[in-house]
Amino acid sequence: MGKLEVTKGDDTPFRGAAVEVNLVTGVEQPMDLTGTTLWFTAKRDPVADADAVAVVAISTVAAGDYSLGMSIEDAVGGIFSFRIPAAATTGLTDVLPLYLAYDCQVKRTTGKIETIDSGDLIVVTQVTRAS
Repeated sequence: MGKLEVTKGDDTPFRGAAVEVNLVTGVEQPMDLTGTTLWFTAKRDPVADADAVAVVAISTVAAGDYSLGMSIEDAVGGIFSFRIPAAATTGLTDVLPLYLAYDCQVKRTTGKIETIDSGDLIVVTQVTRAS
């Protein structure tokens, strides 16, 4: 993914694929997501901000600072999806566009946590305000 864009106040869906390199063949292959937990976090300051103050904090499991907002569509194929809810951006008072740092992490059944994607989440101004 690398660079994602959302319009302030919109519910925005995304789809991703988790991949890994086979250590024997050196070939990239889908990561098996069976039994895993995924998190997507977007923050103004990725170093200083705790997860509790993240602009977006969603997961495949609602727990702690994370709300449910991700799902695994094809575990063996490594395919997942998530939706950034309108509520995450509606109340933002920052000057737009707003650049947030994001990452997507997976916790494997072994307990190992890996970052499978990271980049910029850009929040842009909405033009239409009809409701």
